[in-house]
Amino acid sequence: MKKANYLMPLVLMLALLFATTAHAHEFVVDGIYYHIDGTTATVTYKGSSPDDYSNEYSGSVTIPATVTYGGITYPVTSIGVSAFNSCTALTSIDIPNSVTSIDALAFYGCTGLTSIYIPNSVTSIGVGAFDETSWFNNQPDGLVYAGLVAYKYKGAMHNGTSIIIRDGSLSIAEYAFYNCSNLTKIEIPNSVITIGSGAFSYCCNLTSIEIPNSVTFIGKNAFIYCSGLSSLRVASDNPCYDSRNNCNAIIETASNSLVIGCKKTIIPNSITSIGPFAFWGCNGLASIEIPNSVTSIGRVAFCDCNGLTSIEIPNSVTSIGNEAFESCDGLTSISIGNSVTNIGDFAFNACNKLTNIYCYATNPPTCLENTFDTYSATLHVPAASLATYFTAPYWENFENIIGDAIAPTGIIINNDSVVIQLTEQIRLMATVTPDNASNKEITWISTDTTVATVNNGVVLAVGYGECDIIASCFGMQAICHVIVANRITLDQQEAMLLPNHILTLTPTPIASNIYTVSSSNPTVAAARVLGSGIVQVVGIKEGTTTITVGSTDGYAMPATCLVTVYTEPGDLNSDGFVNIGDVTSLIDYLLGGDETSVTMKNADVNGDGIINIADVTSLIDTLLGQTE
Repeated sequence: MKKANYLMPLVLMLALLFATTAHAHEFVVDGIYYHIDGTTATVTYKGSSPDDYSNEYSGSVTIPATVTYGGITYPVTSIGVSAFNSCTALTSIDIPNSVTSIDALAFYGCTGLTSIYIPNSVTSIGVGAFDETSWFNNQPDGLVYAGLVAYKYKGAMHNGTSIIIRDGSLSIAEYAFYNCSNLTKIEIPNSVITIGSGAFSYCCNLTSIEIPNSVTFIGKNAFIYCSGLSSLRVASDNPCYDSRNNCNAIIETASNSLVIGCKKTIIPNSITSIGPFAFWGCNGLASIEIPNSVTSIGRVAFCDCNGLTSIEIPNSVTSIGNEAFESCDGLTSISIGNSVTNIGDFAFNACNKLTNIYCYATNPPTCLENTFDTYSATLHVPAASLATYFTAPYWENFENIIGDAIAPTGIIINNDSVVIQLTEQIRLMATVTPDNASNKEITWISTDTTVATVNNGVVLAVGYGECDIIASCFGMQAICHVIVANRITLDQQEAMLLPNHILTLTPTPIASNIYTVSSSNPTVAAARVLGSGIVQVVGIKEGTTTITVGSTDGYAMPATCLVTVYTEPGDLNSDGFVNIGDVTSLIDYLLGGDETSVTMKNADVNGDGIINIADVTSLIDTLLGQTE
């Protein structure tokens, strides 16, 4: 496919600009030519066409903030289309703060222009405004633009690796950074509202893009052939676009259409369509799972995705657009769901390595002469539809048609969720039904490879956090939620504790302000964690409780300690201490006191099974021994 079919030729676009926006001058003041736009003045060229005069502007030019004509004073607010076009003798230009826009080709071909002041008032700079000027050719890396200087076909001549667009810019013009092959980083300020078609096309080394919440329009082809893109993010409060579920894609929120993808995109289950040009030229895309929520695939959606080796179009999809997978010359296998009724022209053209095509539709989908350009692949169709495909237009051209296509109907995974430690490895198993499905190939994806990676079901924990491991087959998905957590250990797993006494537990690793602690029976013992990370447990009454130590971020496997709170013989009031008060309580009991006022099992101090004066003697002896 000729890519020029989709990129408007420069000559045609410039002709359109001249025809629709260029203006002849109406008056001249101090050597500057103007056109009146209602109540404001625009700087323009001399005559009725940019080509009528050469070098009508030369040397140093200072544009005034206002100009008077016919007794009326007009603010000068813009520099018009081709106003200084090809004025090779122009060396410098000073633009006042009244100017808010510099139109397309305004300084195009000003090869002598080496100095220009662009004020912060300028919020829009048109296509090719500074192409072929010495000023731009000599700009360094990290250039801070006032407004957004849009350079049609300028990128190949710019060696910058990073560009910062000054805050206040309203738009990124069409093809503004076309073919900036060295560009690796760009910051889009929160003032930008529109990103034009092709704005970053062919920026093959650009690795990440963040769309601020101000952007409400992104043109088609904006990021085509950005083969290095691995991160696409939209601000969470953007009203028009989103990157739900950290999917590394740009989604049009209202339509649930994925409009821009990259090599790390994971298509969420809520997406209903894959928009035109979404992955065009995404050479780094090695695999993609299209979920069962998707009903249509737009034209040129995956064109030139040479890294794809197989594609499964689920049963939910009804139409495949023109050129959708054209020139995916790595494709060897495709599966087409049973709901597809129409496949567009050139949809699988130039997919020359195809060996197997599974089409599960009972009625052959409508296609055209150029939908496929090779018919040597084996076509697998439902057995009951074999004769129909043999005679269907264009399907009949396949040399080998086999009636053995049985579509997968479901997929399950052996674990819904797991908690594993850093560097731990586990194997997940997924099963496709029915057993005799023609194509049971399972694709495994991790939604966050900084937390866990997956290879043929083997999950490796590489960082703390949470992610989903997705097993996919033919648009159907089974999900295992993975938490990668540190493992907390305690210096004691079981402990004995007296009431009103404190037990100290030391977690490992010791770290302050990251632990949480709880008691399963807080009426037996209560627990707290100190700022140093040490855990303290205080006994309250006899019984058992489990002390659990976890982490504030949740990414740690908790540790437990079984604590038994007990009292000793002689501790008649169960306060955790044996003292003179217990002697008084025992004597009161023996003299006829209420037995509910003492802990009876602790009253038998000498352990002879009888509670009498001998226990008082034993208790006194115990206390005398404690004081010696």
